[in-house]
Amino acid sequence: MNKTTNFYYGTAIIAGSFLMIITMALHPAGGTFEHLLRMSRMISIAHVIAIISLPVTAFGFYGLNELLKKHTLFSQFAFITFLFAMIAALFAASANGLVLPMFINNYSDADPETIKIVKLILNYNTTFNHACDFILIAGICVAMSLWSVAIVKTGALPKWLGNFGFLLSAIACVSLFSVTAIIHLTGFRLFVAGYACWSLLAGRYLSVIGELVR
Repeated sequence: MNKTTNFYYGTAIIAGSFLMIITMALHPAGGTFEHLLRMSRMISIAHVIAIISLPVTAFGFYGLNELLKKHTLFSQFAFITFLFAMIAALFAASANGLVLPMFINNYSDADPETIKIVKLILNYNTTFNHACDFILIAGICVAMSLWSVAIVKTGALPKWLGNFGFLLSAIACVSLFSVTAIIHLTGFRLFVAGYACWSLLAGRYLSVIGELVR
């Protein structure tokens, strides 16, 4: 791999991480049917930003994989797992940010009986979204753990970054299977904050490698 491209890969990770942070900052909390109607535009904006971030982030982590894969197979499996997580994120963002607003706006003037049926369908959408979030969090935890192994084994990036990734993954995994409800909005925001922090650091160190050889 041409090492000068590390700068662009690292920058892509940083950009994708910031886009995810913006998404969570704009993401409105759930609520009543009327509240969702009022916030439908903001819901769409937040999730469109999330969708944009996915290929940007995937491109960046492809570069991290290229840096590490020559030394360990952990990185290659991490990247494949990460792509599965990004697919789950795409489904979740599409369902919540595109399908939901378009669907509920069709019933803005519906009678109470129709709205009751709509709410049942929205409950299904919420359950589907939680399932996607579960896959997303689990996939990122596995990928971050494996990349952390590769970082510690190779020393291509600071080893403390690998140890930090282990710690974040362990906390997220425990939370995922506990009563802390990480798949709900507050818990998910905390997870994204931790993941974004690790990603920003990884992106910065990767871009520094690129800067040194530019």
